[in-house]
Amino acid sequence: MILYLAHADCICYDTSTADTRRRSALDEYELDLRDYLKVIWEKKWLILGVFIVAVVLTTLLSFRLPNEYEARALLRLRPVPTIDGLQLKLPSLQQVATIVQSDEILLQAAQELQPRYPEFQHATPLEVQQWLKRNLKASVVEKSDLLEVRLPGDLPPERMRETLSLVIALTESKLQSDLQSNIELELTRISTTEKAVQEQLDAVNAQLQSEIAQRKEILTAQRSELLARMDEIRKNPQFLRLAAGEQNATLQGIMLKREFEALNVRAQNLESELQKLDSRGRELFPEFHSRLQSLENERTQLQLLEGKVQQVFAKTPETIDIVSAPFVPEQPIGPRRTLNVLIAGVLGLFGGTLLAFFVNYLRQPEQETQQ
Repeated sequence: MILYLAHADCICYDTSTADTRRRSALDEYELDLRDYLKVIWEKKWLILGVFIVAVVLTTLLSFRLPNEYEARALLRLRPVPTIDGLQLKLPSLQQVATIVQSDEILLQAAQELQPRYPEFQHATPLEVQQWLKRNLKASVVEKSDLLEVRLPGDLPPERMRETLSLVIALTESKLQSDLQSNIELELTRISTTEKAVQEQLDAVNAQLQSEIAQRKEILTAQRSELLARMDEIRKNPQFLRLAAGEQNATLQGIMLKREFEALNVRAQNLESELQKLDSRGRELFPEFHSRLQSLENERTQLQLLEGKVQQVFAKTPETIDIVSAPFVPEQPIGPRRTLNVLIAGVLGLFGGTLLAFFVNYLRQPEQETQQ
């Protein structure tokens, strides 16, 4: 019983101690908060002064800054005529966006703009190029075949529009130049292939003529042998007696006559073969004929392709359609003066408050010494 009472007294003592500590912490928190509010109230003019200075300076600077405008344009790739057998490498929209922002295009634009605009006369072309590189943006419009080009800057609206128009014109000129180079490469490839096919044709024709010459030589030799034998038969007395009349014919003469007639038929056949070799010799050699026909068809197709390419691309086609010409909205996009003043006001209050606490911190040792 005594132990239980002692334990209960301990519990009551611990509970009262915890309440006392909690109440003490709350009192300290309220005391610290009062101190903070007291410092802010005492230094209110300092905080207000910093706030006013920040707002006034930001307002003056914001209204001294020139207005910023943004030139915009929408572009689309124009389809190039397609020809079977022609292998043209056409750029994608993303590649066109890269070309628009390339150093080559921007430097060309800078070299034209630097002497033209008074704002750039004290800058070098490289500095103008860097200005264009910082500001010019080109991106593909999501889920479309359009390319959006933006150019923000502090030039007058008309000059912003002219600058963007110049960049687009230089880009189109670059694309046309690349397309013309591709066309010339393709024509060179077609011409080279055509020459290779012609060389193969000449080689096959040479082989064919060699085969025809060998065949002619063999047939001519056979014909000469036949004609010699026929002359020999004509001079034979038995053949002459048979030619004089049937009553003088002998068995040998009849045999010679039959041989002569057979030789004559063979000689006529040989003569016919020789004439065929002269008139249409390649048809007598099917392998050469099919190969030559295939090569000739290929050469004809290449010649037709070359002529069609030269006809279709006699003038380099345009590569870009300007869906929305460069324009500049009347309302400037910057500077955002109201937002700048609001941010300056918030920062002024924050900075003034910090300065007030810092001044109070520096004066605390002096106040403690006086006390």
